[in-house]
Amino acid sequence: MATLMTGVQRQVIGIHSTTAIAFTPEQPIAVDRRDYPDEGRIDLPHELKCSHLVHFTDNDFAEIIGLSNTNHFVFRPQQLPAMTSHSFRLSWWSPLAPDNWRTVIENNLPNVDMAEFDIGNSPAFKGDSMCGPIGIVVKWRDIRTEYARSRGGIVTDVEFRILGTFLYTKEIMFGVLVCMKGDVAVRDVFPLIDAAETEAFAFCSPHEFIWKVYSTVSYSDARPSNVFWTWDHLAFGFYCPTTDLIIRDQFCGFTTKKATNHRPMSRSVTNRRLPSEMYADDGILARLRAKTNALV
Repeated sequence: MATLMTGVQRQVIGIHSTTAIAFTPEQPIAVDRRDYPDEGRIDLPHELKCSHLVHFTDNDFAEIIGLSNTNHFVFRPQQLPAMTSHSFRLSWWSPLAPDNWRTVIENNLPNVDMAEFDIGNSPAFKGDSMCGPIGIVVKWRDIRTEYARSRGGIVTDVEFRILGTFLYTKEIMFGVLVCMKGDVAVRDVFPLIDAAETEAFAFCSPHEFIWKVYSTVSYSDARPSNVFWTWDHLAFGFYCPTTDLIIRDQFCGFTTKKATNHRPMSRSVTNRRLPSEMYADDGILARLRAKTNALV
């Protein structure tokens, strides 16, 4: 690991210990749950059952991904700059928050000292999308099957490994690496999750997984001044060393949300979005839906 990704302040690959982020084995950083006031804080996460992943992107990229090929969507992986020793190309996806996320959070926070607006205002929930206004949605069971198919394998050979913690200026992300059993390059670097749980992710069923949410508040907003470290985002990096991630049309659906006026520095050299780029392009979205016959 030679350099940090652009826009990342610090980065850890594969080092976790219960409720601590360890930048070195001798330097643990406590993980606090920002949704609670200092007194009587409970550090257990919200547990959300999720059945879909989503890939948010800008309008022009959504058009390329979905409309450049006849029968499938093609997601071009990006090289992770921190890994310079070999091809480490990842396609990034996030949990699509279930419809009942607000109910779960409110039930867990009976006496929280927060303004109503602040609860769930992170990009992972109701906050603006940093990656773009169009979200391509795939069911949990389907994306695993399509990933294996893209890699020339079978779904039972798909593995999940701890990629690490990424501290961005706007979020703290727990990364899960999705790979195949034969991927020797990652086998000895990233711990296998297998049937075990991690701090932010756990297996549930072939159709669902559990997302452990430690904070629903945007990293830079509405948090106690003495609390700096916790996970507010979960992401899955699908490892595609030599191929693209190809998903057939019938497995793709869509969602939209307003995008931030700035792109993540790690995603683009053109940082600022035009006002029109902050919203889903109706024409592109209609063509994507017509291609897949998706109603959502």
